[in-house]
Amino acid sequence: MVDRIKRYFNLEHGIKSATLLLTFTLLLSNVLGLLRNILLASQATSLTQLDTYYAAFRLPDLIFNLLVLGSVSSAFIPVYAKVFKKKGTEEASKLANALLGTLIVTLTLCLIILYVLMPVLIPIMVAKFTVSQQQETINLARIMLLSPLFFGFSYVVGAILNSHKRFFSYSIAPLIYNVAIIIGALLLPYYGITAVAWSVVIGALLHFLIQVPSTLKIGFKFKLKFQLNSPEIKQIIKLMVPRAFSSGVAQFVLLGFTYIAASLSPGALTIYSLTNDFQTTPAILFGTSLAIALFPTLSDAVAENDHFKFQNYLKKSLIIGLFLLIPLMLIVYILRAQIMRLYIGLGHNTNWDDTIRSINTLSYFSLSFVAQSFVQLLSRSYYALQDTRRPMYGAIIGAAVTIGLAVMLPHSSYFRIGSLYDVAGLAAAYSAGLWIQVFVLFLWLPRKWKGDMSLVWSRILPITGLTLVSGFATWVTLRIVGNGLKLEPFIPVTVSGLSTHTVVGLLVQGSVAGLVGIGLYVLLAYWFKFPEIEWLIKFRKETRANDQK
Repeated sequence: MVDRIKRYFNLEHGIKSATLLLTFTLLLSNVLGLLRNILLASQATSLTQLDTYYAAFRLPDLIFNLLVLGSVSSAFIPVYAKVFKKKGTEEASKLANALLGTLIVTLTLCLIILYVLMPVLIPIMVAKFTVSQQQETINLARIMLLSPLFFGFSYVVGAILNSHKRFFSYSIAPLIYNVAIIIGALLLPYYGITAVAWSVVIGALLHFLIQVPSTLKIGFKFKLKFQLNSPEIKQIIKLMVPRAFSSGVAQFVLLGFTYIAASLSPGALTIYSLTNDFQTTPAILFGTSLAIALFPTLSDAVAENDHFKFQNYLKKSLIIGLFLLIPLMLIVYILRAQIMRLYIGLGHNTNWDDTIRSINTLSYFSLSFVAQSFVQLLSRSYYALQDTRRPMYGAIIGAAVTIGLAVMLPHSSYFRIGSLYDVAGLAAAYSAGLWIQVFVLFLWLPRKWKGDMSLVWSRILPITGLTLVSGFATWVTLRIVGNGLKLEPFIPVTVSGLSTHTVVGLLVQGSVAGLVGIGLYVLLAYWFKFPEIEWLIKFRKETRANDQK
């Protein structure tokens, strides 16, 4: 048993088996994340109590996205892969240690500065909070400043494993992180929201430690050093700056949303954060997992100057994104009331107006599912080409649209119906900005690398047609399960509906309708021999082949 576990930790994956693994573990991680949020909403005295917790996340997240995510996800892997191919394991390890040392020193200095400035920055960010809420936000943010430090280690070793196509320990690290926060949520009634903040820090540490054994197994040795004069480090920094700026733009949007949400009616920031966590699940499962697995292959294609290989994998990934997310977008929209009543409305401290606000917010978030996936795939295509500037410009344009709409929409005549649509205005702004970003990224991707995209566009119509049929089946099933069915006087058949005022009733109604819609979609796609089905079926065969190596 122990040997089998070790083999999984050190198994090398192909792109399809890696995508399957990442999709499964990301699904499990997101299920744990949703459970975490349900527990937070139900254990808190009210959604307003969580406003300080979500506001406190913003500044530690800013540092993480600027210095960790920006340097590792886009800049480190292509350079590391090139050094590993040309100079071998020892030189690649030296590069990784140089990056680790430089990153940790930089992170530590930034976190100390941020710790000192926190009492100045927080009152600006959440100016509408009470003085006591602002102080609690400062205390929580200072605790969670430790998490970017641990994530710095974790993401570098994760990138090393990804470059070597070892995805197992990398894929289960988020599970450990979410379990830690779940434990913190369970402790919330006894030790307050501070317990949740400390669980975030502990989870980040475990996120790193779970990946260490696999990293050592491939021959990596931890010998940290601070080095800025290495040509490779200079190249990483050169690639990192535009990517970090892009991340900074995204974080600026989140800071802007935090400021706007904090100025709306109480609980708006928590509703936005909880709904945003839920709506990112489809894109993470089917977009991010595919993009992470695709990135090393695209980087290899660029290193080999293989245009056809690059185009083939990019097109197929975009088509799979359409195939999976277009139907999911419609089904989530149809089932939005059942989803949110179970997700946010399950807690006994959530009032009906807040539940309605979350339902309306999800309806606008669902419009961004495909766009989120495409941004992930297209951005990593640029990063594989070692071009981080154009994604940065795309992010800036998208952010400008998003912030401009976010300022206007919550206060417009339509979104200001009572307070039931205020947060939905932020979700609409978010979706619009993402689609603008997708358009820009498509436009700027070099022709010789993207090739002819007519195959991608040709799949939209059949996928949409199948989606409408399955969506209609979902809607009809939802009505039958909830309201019952009466065919008299033509046929003497009467079926009673389920009560939607109970957890069981909502769960059965939503699950049955969703399964009917998804099942019919898959069945029709198989019946009409959609190529996407054949591609997905091959996942299993490749996984078995890799397991036998």
